Amino acid sequence: MRKLVIFITLLMLSAGLWAENPPELPAGEISYNGLYFRCLSNECVELVKNNDKELDSYSGNIVVPKRFEFIDTQQKRYVLKVIQIGADAFMDCLNLTSVTLPTTIEAIGNNAFANCENLKFVTCLGDTPPTIADDIFSEKMGTIVYVPRGTTVAYKEAWSVYADRIRLTDLEAAKENAINSIETARQGIQNTNINNWIDGAINDINAAGIDAEKVDDIKNQILTMINIFQDGKTEGVEEALGEMGKECTGCPAVKVKKGTTSVTFYAPERVEYIKTQSE
Repeated sequence: MRKLVIFITLLMLSAGLWAENPPELPAGEISYNGLYFRCLSNECVELVKNNDKELDSYSGNIVVPKRFEFIDTQQKRYVLKVIQIGADAFMDCLNLTSVTLPTTIEAIGNNAFANCENLKFVTCLGDTPPTIADDIFSEKMGTIVYVPRGTTVAYKEAWSVYADRIRLTDLEAAKENAINSIETARQGIQNTNINNWIDGAINDINAAGIDAEKVDDIKNQILTMINIFQDGKTEGVEEALGEMGKECTGCPAVKVKKGTTSVTFYAPERVEYIKTQSE
């Protein structure tokens, strides 16, 4: 028991010493994966310009990390969160083509992207717009700012001076269009199976790794399915659907009956095949 008390006391003393004398991080720059950071605290950093280079500190496509691990000279480990893009951080980087900012970014400093003549776009992954200085781009730059679905209004309000640059990526725009079209078409449908199917299709549209062409395919298939169910028409549907009208043996199916018409939807990937038949 006495040993346990001594052990706990030592732990408490160690914690007290840590609180009074927390380890100090370097006052200068920290390098991680070719990017440079300045410590704001023992937990947070901002991305800064590489002062060892007068021009082109960064080039190509830059993806800023949310966090990274730093081990000091005494082998103490820190997990540092990137919360800011410092003033002039990417300034004069003539070979910089794109920058992706993580959800942890809270602020972007003055002239952060100034004079980056070949910077095509900046992608912001956070739903909450970071606060920005008055000038983060040069006036003549045509850089586009891509933002997540559902955030364009917030970004345009917060970044009003750059409102005309803010938009969705082609993929995100396709997803938004597809979901809006499906939600409009499904209004009034009470059938549980159909609604569950539609919800699944929307989940597929939101899935990672999907491309714009597949999103459009899913949208068209689901709208076709909704029309079949709402109109009760099956004539000519298989011909119109072509390959999608083939039955898939062993695939999950949803069968919906409307009047004297039975519609069966086959889906190896939920919306891959649609088959219709009349009773």
